[in-house]
Amino acid sequence: MPLVWKERISIKKIKRHSLELEEKVRRRTAELERAHEDQRQMVMDVSHGLQTPLTVARGEIDLLQKQIPANKKLELAAKSIDSVSRVIYDLLNLTYLEASQENFKKDRVNLSVLMDEMVEYFETLAVDQNIELASRVEPGIIFRCHKEKIEELIRSLVSNAFKYLSSNGERRITIELRRNNRFTELLVKDTGIGISSEDLPRIFDRFYRVKNGATANTPGIGLGLAICRKIAERHSGTISVESEIGKGAAFLVRFQ
Repeated sequence: MPLVWKERISIKKIKRHSLELEEKVRRRTAELERAHEDQRQMVMDVSHGLQTPLTVARGEIDLLQKQIPANKKLELAAKSIDSVSRVIYDLLNLTYLEASQENFKKDRVNLSVLMDEMVEYFETLAVDQNIELASRVEPGIIFRCHKEKIEELIRSLVSNAFKYLSSNGERRITIELRRNNRFTELLVKDTGIGISSEDLPRIFDRFYRVKNGATANTPGIGLGLAICRKIAERHSGTISVESEIGKGAAFLVRFQ
């Protein structure tokens, strides 16, 4: 067989093999997408199914608390239901954020005004907890976004800063909103307990929690930062963190 024919046959085999691989990858990708969608739907169904009985139980406890005030067992039951309700809200929230881009309404928002309003609230909390709060908000920053989700992102990052401040030493939180070339940046920095280099790569993963003595009694199931990352991504943004144990943490959200 002439060499040219052999080369042509070899090229045809390579092309055929390439097409077969592409088809296998396409089918596998479709299977994974269906599995992911089924998982999201299951989470939503289970979460919605739990909401109604929890709401009914919370209502009954409220009635009992009016009849039997200052009852420690009823207070504990109410707190437990509220805790489960927050977990369900976070699961539904993350599932919604991971869904398609449809129904994610964005409007022109003055982020500078929004941030100033939120800083006022954070300052009140800081005074009550003997925390120094520093802020720098560049004026006139307009951004097309889902206002409530951006509020949630800011609130979550600042709440984490409050939560993980050390009880000893400097207690300081810094919040900045600024322009940096073509980017809009939000910085939340604290002087808290910090995050180890082993934990840093995974802290934005869902259900991941840092496991050490300093965080053992901190409530949560590891969804807050996963939600923050997804909110940033849904606004074509990124979120990153720099931290060391004992030297606090700095979270930077960057929007294009």
